[in-house]
Amino acid sequence: MRPLRYLAPLLLTSLLLLVPLPPAAGQAANTRPVKGQLAVIVLPVEFTDFLHTESIQALNQTMAQVAQYYSAASFGKAVIRATVFSGWVLLSHPLAYYGADNAVGDDDAGNPSGSERLIVDAVSAARSSTDLSPFGFVVV
Repeated sequence: MRPLRYLAPLLLTSLLLLVPLPPAAGQAANTRPVKGQLAVIVLPVEFTDFLHTESIQALNQTMAQVAQYYSAASFGKAVIRATVFSGWVLLSHPLAYYGADNAVGDDDAGNPSGSERLIVDAVSAARSSTDLSPFGFVVV
């Protein structure tokens, strides 16, 4: 197994996208603390113009390493229990739709940033076929 420092680029991406699962329609926002057992759903996505190149098995291995890092970095206070979605979630937009916006957070008109749209669209697509209520966090 590689030392944790070799995972830094991957972990930076994961840290940016490990977020509380957006609530389903009519439900309150997730306010669970970020410590203890963290039930995480991993939603592998592909775009209309960019299909996946990794296997679900490879994502499972990567998430095991990410979980190890979070446990070490939190001195055992955050334990990730990740479940990788069984297939690739095909989003209805090209990659540039989610990556063209360099803004952080909402813009002045209240429009969500590209990364927020990515999360919302991925969760919405997954919810159409799967109950996500057991999970408190999502990685896209």
